[in-house]
Amino acid sequence: MYVACYVTWVALSVLGLYVAIVWRSATIDLTTLVTDDVLSIALADKVVVILLMLAWLVFVVVLETYLRAAVTHDRLWSLAAKVLVAEVVLLAVAYLV
Repeated sequence: MYVACYVTWVALSVLGLYVAIVWRSATIDLTTLVTDDVLSIALADKVVVILLMLAWLVFVVVLETYLRAAVTHDRLWSLAAKVLVAEVVLLAVAYLV
């Protein structure tokens, strides 16, 4: 069951990285609506990338811990489904922006 746990962890982590990449693009689009200054857009992009990558790193570490604990309680798939739904919602919101 731990193999399934780590395969799920990798899949959800990769999807989380994709969500972060899509949110980066969405924030660049939002920033261009606010200002036309190239330096401000570049600064906002760099700040957003740093924050998104830090959030993703925390997400990956915490997700691994929770998935591993879920295996011992026979709740791996329910937890993975909740995380997947959250990621899909974040992805949908980013595409709507």
